Amino acid sequence: RIQGGNYYEGDAKNIFPGVAFPYPAAELYAQLSSLPIMPKWIIFGLSAGADGLEYTSPHPNLTTCKEYLIEAGGGDRNATLCQTPTGPKKTSVYDNFYHLASWFKNNTDIKVIVYMASEGPAKLHHCYHYGIEACNDAFDWDETANEAPAMEAWLTKVATWAPELTPGLVSVTATSLKQNAYSIRYDAYPIPPERDLLHKAYAEKVVKYFATEYKDLIDGYWFDHATNQACNRQYIRDAIRSVGGHQADVPIAFQHNTKVPLDNRHPGEEDYTGGHPNPLRGDQPTPPYSCQNEPMVESIETQATNGYFEASGEKSLGHIFLPTNKASWNRLLRLPGWDNQNRQDKAIEWMHRAKQAGGAWSWNPPMMSNNINDCDGDSVYEKPQVNINCTLDYKAWGKLDEVHVTFLQEIIGRLKDVLDGDEILPGTHSCDVPSASPTAAPTAASCTNAVDSCWGYDKGGTIDPPKYCGSNYFETNKLTKCCNFSGYNSCTSQMELAKVACCAQCAEVTCP
Repeated sequence: RIQGGNYYEGDAKNIFPGVAFPYPAAELYAQLSSLPIMPKWIIFGLSAGADGLEYTSPHPNLTTCKEYLIEAGGGDRNATLCQTPTGPKKTSVYDNFYHLASWFKNNTDIKVIVYMASEGPAKLHHCYHYGIEACNDAFDWDETANEAPAMEAWLTKVATWAPELTPGLVSVTATSLKQNAYSIRYDAYPIPPERDLLHKAYAEKVVKYFATEYKDLIDGYWFDHATNQACNRQYIRDAIRSVGGHQADVPIAFQHNTKVPLDNRHPGEEDYTGGHPNPLRGDQPTPPYSCQNEPMVESIETQATNGYFEASGEKSLGHIFLPTNKASWNRLLRLPGWDNQNRQDKAIEWMHRAKQAGGAWSWNPPMMSNNINDCDGDSVYEKPQVNINCTLDYKAWGKLDEVHVTFLQEIIGRLKDVLDGDEILPGTHSCDVPSASPTAAPTAASCTNAVDSCWGYDKGGTIDPPKYCGSNYFETNKLTKCCNFSGYNSCTSQMELAKVACCAQCAEVTCP
């Protein structure tokens, strides 16, 4: 994940001073080269993560900037944050995606896969109720006016394209788009024509624009949140294919909704699976090493043929995409989430099984620059206050976090040893847990009444975790135990069943 806009530009008016240098592609490559098995592809963000309003390359219709007041140790100042780099395009300092992609294309054999937020500048995933739901996470959002000037500018531009993109839709304005494309249920069906217009605009004016500009640099795509409501997958695929040349057959993946197990969910639209695990921070958060994610591996082993899922005569390569962090894809944390021997063994086992079955695997480590605004690589906050007196090493900003690189070196080194026969594969099918079958479910009379076997299954993967009880503890995902006895060990109805089975009614008490 690479920060979008003018994040890396060094200018007195920019929010992050002292970084007016090309993105350090060579230093990033050196980190990748340190891995015992050389990666065959790398996924670069063309959008700034899942935010469809910010981009790492200039775009002619995405140019909104906003003034911010920075309160920092050396005194307050105004700074400008922009939707895209300030340009010009295809220059090393002002076009981050171009610089990275062209450097890797010219100096390595690593394929460049593009990450893009399917919601586009209309933010149809995060802002499906314009100005009401999560819209205030939009770039340039003005809470006083209850609007985002950047989104307003995009909707106004889309309205001018309506005769071209949707000839039958008349009298289209930014206001009519807000009223009819957003002010409905997220899962409304059929798709309202105004939302369909926004889908077409994203495919034809954003995706196709970048596919055309960088057609020889892009070797594939990974689209996030590609729901029927946030985008039209066929529009996106057609836009890419229409560019021709190299873009006529690059692989495309769409990630959305049902994630586990893997399957060819979009025959004729996808070429490989998104591979996204269960949500890290959903209603029931799931760490990446959870056994609830193992069915992704199992599906490649048992449902795919030589790694490919086939549906309606179309094939999709089984691909798994996991973060090195525990509870966040991109925030810098002090240690990777796979932080004990059991979890690391599981990572090696899963990678080996996926590889042996013909599948593909991607890791997502955080960048140093994701949270280093205050020059503190250990910050867990997305945008801590900027200390304008700190001296920034721009080469550190563009690299992967070193702690996570070390983690990858270790587990990939062990995977190589397994493949070379120098290490025995650890914990084959480590998620297989025998089920105890007590005559009745434990009651909540005390915190010690649940037999040990009822605590044997750990949703998080720890072999012998402490026994946490308490409904409040559970609902904030502190209770990570899903009871291991007949009828409960699947975790399918975890919220209610685990409360009873693991005596969670002993409110806010930690069992001995």
